Amino acid sequence: MYNDVNLPRDEAWQAMTEDLSKTKESRNTLNEENSYAQIQSSLLLLIDPLRKLKRRIAELEAEKEE
Repeated sequence: MYNDVNLPRDEAWQAMTEDLSKTKESRNTLNEENSYAQIQSSLLLLIDPLRKLKRRIAELEAEKEE
């Protein structure tokens, strides 16, 4: 981006604007990827307790039938 300052004023402005747009797009993509990773991590934390709960319910139902 700083190399663009040496260009003529109009070209420099256009080049810096394009560079800023690309940078913002990259940042947004990374933020989106991080959000998906956080959601996936949260879901994994919920899965184990749910499995334990299902197992316990099955055990209680089996005891009830006996």
